[in-house]
Amino acid sequence: MTVLSIFEIRVTPDALQEAPQLISETLAGTRSQPGCIGVEVTVDIYDPSRFFLVERWATLADDDAYRAWRMTPEGAPTVGRILAGPPVLTRTEVHDEL
Repeated sequence: MTVLSIFEIRVTPDALQEAPQLISETLAGTRSQPGCIGVEVTVDIYDPSRFFLVERWATLADDDAYRAWRMTPEGAPTVGRILAGPPVLTRTEVHDEL
């Protein structure tokens, strides 16, 4: 079953200018992973420091493998230095039949 992973991050105020480029570079690695169907980035209308990365994965196993890869030296994201706090991950299953 298709999985949506919604990754909420907040960037520090002084990083707002560089955040889009750094996030884009990081997501190139995400998009290249097996099972990644796509990624969309949204920004809170009222709080431009709040980003939502909406990832669509073919299976939960694909998402799990991706998360494990991000914990390796090769997959470690560089956006951590601009975050204002820990990210929040919400994972959901897509129910197209509803």
